[in-house]
Amino acid sequence: MGITSSLQTGLSGLSTSQSQIDVVGNNIANVNTIGFKSSRLDFKTQFLENFSFGSAPSANLGGTNPLQIGLGATAGAITRDFGDGSLQVTGVNTNLAIQGQGMFVLKDGPQQVYTRDGTFQLNGLNQLVSGTGQVVQGFGVDPSFNIVPGVLGDLNIPIGSLTVAQATQNANMTGNLNTGGTVPSTVSNITLGQPLYLSDGSGGVDATNPPTGATLLTDVTDASGTSLFQAGDVISFTGNKGTRSLKSQSLTVGAGTTLADFESFMNGTLGINTTAGANGALAAVPGVTVPATGNTATLTISGNPGSQNDIALSNSSLSITRGAATTAPFTWTKNGTADGESVYTSMTVYDSIGTPINVNVVATLMDKSTTGSDWRFYADSPDGTATGAATQTSVGTGTLSFDTSGHLLATNTPTVTIDRTNSGAVPSLSFALDFSHMTALSGTNSQMASTFQDGSPPGTLTTFSIGNDGTISGSFSNGLSRTVGQVALATFRNVEGLIDRGSNAFIEGPNSGTAIISAPTQFSAGRVVSGSVELSNVDLSGEFVQLIAASTAFSASSRVITSSNQLLQELLSAAR
Repeated sequence: MGITSSLQTGLSGLSTSQSQIDVVGNNIANVNTIGFKSSRLDFKTQFLENFSFGSAPSANLGGTNPLQIGLGATAGAITRDFGDGSLQVTGVNTNLAIQGQGMFVLKDGPQQVYTRDGTFQLNGLNQLVSGTGQVVQGFGVDPSFNIVPGVLGDLNIPIGSLTVAQATQNANMTGNLNTGGTVPSTVSNITLGQPLYLSDGSGGVDATNPPTGATLLTDVTDASGTSLFQAGDVISFTGNKGTRSLKSQSLTVGAGTTLADFESFMNGTLGINTTAGANGALAAVPGVTVPATGNTATLTISGNPGSQNDIALSNSSLSITRGAATTAPFTWTKNGTADGESVYTSMTVYDSIGTPINVNVVATLMDKSTTGSDWRFYADSPDGTATGAATQTSVGTGTLSFDTSGHLLATNTPTVTIDRTNSGAVPSLSFALDFSHMTALSGTNSQMASTFQDGSPPGTLTTFSIGNDGTISGSFSNGLSRTVGQVALATFRNVEGLIDRGSNAFIEGPNSGTAIISAPTQFSAGRVVSGSVELSNVDLSGEFVQLIAASTAFSASSRVITSSNQLLQELLSAAR
């Protein structure tokens, strides 16, 4: 081996030391780079000059070891440390950090890139983007705000633009029902002042047969044979019930409108609940009927029990608009007034598009015994969308049983159902009434109120938060909270095989394996911390040590070259 070999050996030392200084310098330069991962240069020896491979021991010789002279060093590998960096709290809810394995997924044109830099922000389209404008990828939600896993897409957080409402599903009632009150003894009983006749078709009345439910409304006459209704008439009906006024409803008389349709219209407007059958111990069956006597029929109204179910009509309660004229040709006779302990309250609920709907609830004492008391509730709503003969403001009823200490024993409370056909909302709004907080103790007056209902009017997304599992929860101005997306993380079988493409971004390399996309905390992915960023994991003190070692090695390698050069100079001088 000549002296020139030592020149090459020293040169390799210079080259590897320079590479180490480059790596250390890059680490130090990025000590404040968000999400930066430090690197380490590993050396290996270059090929060796072999003078002997050694010999094996024998009976006469103990053996010799190989005789080799190294020819310098070369860079073996640059290893990147993907360990966690320290977290720095920023307070910005779009800033994210990862604790554990995984990288954020970004869309850079048609390509996916990966980063640990979570300095994200919202752009003008409400997309979550990196500082260089790449769109953060994640999982979206379906129309019911459930995460759609496995379908990667741009994360959009529509602050100020997304509006949601929630239909009422549950309503709680509270208060005390006065068991010391009286049990109802009568119900409202009202009759139409004019008897109804059936037209004989010749301008008179049928002398034998009375009108029935199947009779066309245009064939119903007064005693003189004059038709009370004509096709095209608009019948308006209203009244008072307990301490409240009823909403006016209307029915347009058509060629096929029957007296039964008219009964149904009146019954629906008054909100009389007919599903409970006879009124407890009272024989009266609630509803609007037309009982006949001879060739006449009398329109009769029987209400539900309880003073808050008492019906009151005036002579103007039923009017007819015919052309431009409106008349109120009918009178009413009140034969009975509803009595008995009863309490009324109203509340507002919401349909699926957030429309407020008024609901009235009446509770009436039905029975007292040695085992306790029984009550019945009646619910009605004037805001159902069915009209005419289909009008039905009575929307539910049920029973409540209390023990002798006033505690609720059992309830039979089916859901309240309100017709919302052709309103743009779900056609039927159904919700449950919870009376479990009610008591039935003796008191001066019954009291009842709705303390909670879970529906909401329309509300706009005002703020959001991101959980450890990457779930983005939006808060709306109406108090609702909905999931609007989920941040995705990518893990790799060999994360050190990723290719650094600059700007804190990596792309898949031939030895990294394919990205495994999942939600945070799933598979081997770490958790996400919102309002924080991950700092560089560079150990500055360690880098200074490496820098000193590299610069010292560089100087020493240069001395090898200097020494070899001096020997060559002496050799050349001697040769002269």
